[in-house]
Amino acid sequence: MADEQFVGRAAYGLTVGALGLLLGTAGLLAIPAVRERLTTRPASYAAQQHIDVPASLYESARATVVLFGRGSCAACQRAKPVLADLAQRLSELGVPLRLAVNGEDPTGDAAYATSLGLTDQQIVTVNTASLRLHVVPTIVLVDRQGLIRYAHEGAPTADDATALLAMVTMILLEP
Repeated sequence: MADEQFVGRAAYGLTVGALGLLLGTAGLLAIPAVRERLTTRPASYAAQQHIDVPASLYESARATVVLFGRGSCAACQRAKPVLADLAQRLSELGVPLRLAVNGEDPTGDAAYATSLGLTDQQIVTVNTASLRLHVVPTIVLVDRQGLIRYAHEGAPTADDATALLAMVTMILLEP
C-alpha cells in the first residue's frame, strides 16, 4: 500500500512538473524579446541581394558604403582604426560613406562618427528594427540600383577593408 502511494505521488509530481515546464515555456515565448531570439530571423545582408534601406542613401552614387554602427557598441569602438582608415580611403575615391544609426543615442553616435572622420551629414537615422541587420558593425557596399555587392558583419580587419576597397574599385571601373 505504501509503495502504491509513493508511485502515485511520484506520478502526480512528474505530471505537475511537466505541466509547469510547458506553461513556463509558453509564458516565456509570449515575451517578445524571448520570442525574437528563438524564432527564425530573415537572412542578414549578402551579395546579390537588394538592400532594405531608403534609396536616398545610395541612388546618387555608383557605389555607396553603408556602415551600420553605434557609438555605444564595443565592437564598433574596437574597429575604429580600420573604419577610420577605410573612411579616409573611400573619401579619396569619392565614394560616399553613410553611418546608419538607430537614433537612440544621437550624441554618442555623432562622437563616434567624428572619431571616424565623418561629418554629421554622413549620419543617417534608420529604423533598424525593420532591417535584416543582425550585428553591428555591419558594412554593406551597395550600387546605385540598391544591389549589395559586398557585406561584412562584425568588426572588420584590414584584410576586410582591402577586400571592400577592391570591390569598390571594380564598381567604379564598370562601364
